[in-house]
Amino acid sequence: MRHQVGIAEMRVSDDEKEIITAKRLASCVAVALYDESAKVGGLLRCVLPNSAIDGNRADSAPQTFADTGISKLIESVEELGAERGKLQATLVGGSNLLGDSTIFHMGDRTAQGVRAALSSLGIEVRHEEIGGVISRDIEFRLADGRVLVWSSGVEKELV
Repeated sequence: MRHQVGIAEMRVSDDEKEIITAKRLASCVAVALYDESAKVGGLLRCVLPNSAIDGNRADSAPQTFADTGISKLIESVEELGAERGKLQATLVGGSNLLGDSTIFHMGDRTAQGVRAALSSLGIEVRHEEIGGVISRDIEFRLADGRVLVWSSGVEKELV
């Protein structure tokens, strides 16, 4: 069973047959969390690095931001039986499609926000496919926690 996660959305599951996807990741960062022993995982697609930008939006749509979205993702996978101490993260996205000339570097800033939020919550990042000036598609398989990444027609497996 396949489920696609859009911008500022997340999905969690304990169904080993489930595959969670995200298409055309640019400056957004996809965070795949997985507890191998419980076979529970989730995928968050956050847009902005920190909820301090807009507290009202953080309350109504926490998945928009790295800090509030990751907290909600962890809470949701724990409700399905994952243990925080066993969670591992894979990060994909954080591109700067406008190149290094842009002053915003939103992809870099969002990736930094994601890393900071995960670190503060004691979650290990096991793999990253972050940055550059490319768009990526991903597939997160709950059967084994594998994350497949496609960019420019090339597939890469993050195990």
